[in-house]
Amino acid sequence: MNDPEFGDGMSDAQVTAAANLNANETSKVVKAANIAVKTNSEGQIVYPITITGTLKILNLGQVEWSRGNFHTGSNIFTIGFKSVRDHQSMFTIGARANYTCEILDGGKGPLFKVTCSEDPSNPIIKDTASGVWVEFCRKINETTQARKGKPSVSGPDRYGLSEPAVLRLLQSLPNVDKLENYKFRKFV
Repeated sequence: MNDPEFGDGMSDAQVTAAANLNANETSKVVKAANIAVKTNSEGQIVYPITITGTLKILNLGQVEWSRGNFHTGSNIFTIGFKSVRDHQSMFTIGARANYTCEILDGGKGPLFKVTCSEDPSNPIIKDTASGVWVEFCRKINETTQARKGKPSVSGPDRYGLSEPAVLRLLQSLPNVDKLENYKFRKFV
């Protein structure tokens, strides 16, 4: 489907879901790049989706609407979400590494798992996205002998969940309209 408002390649169901969100939208308008999303003959998304030079989405996941801890007013934590973020190495100053970010079903709420390509047998799993990324940034700061103290980082940003193009895609998923506390964004 070619629709300039929702991006090339989104299935009819995704565009319809996104268009039907008007009842829950806030007045906040966000500028989002039109990301080309390829679909197969059944209308399923073909991954990966390249968002930026340092962020790829491997799976958008599924909306868990019946358990309130899987979303906030500003974030949707879909079960099965998976992204890869290119970021500074934990072990080599000046080098880069891939960090695979996943959202798992932790029962009462999401679990956030990040695995570094340099140390795949030691993923970090926490109950917040920021908690996971603080651990990685602490390790990076130790390697680079950067600032002391607890690092500050936005986990949703590092996961890619705050990227307007990703928000736009997440807001197009089935059942997103059932999220009670999430404040939907309009995109231009």
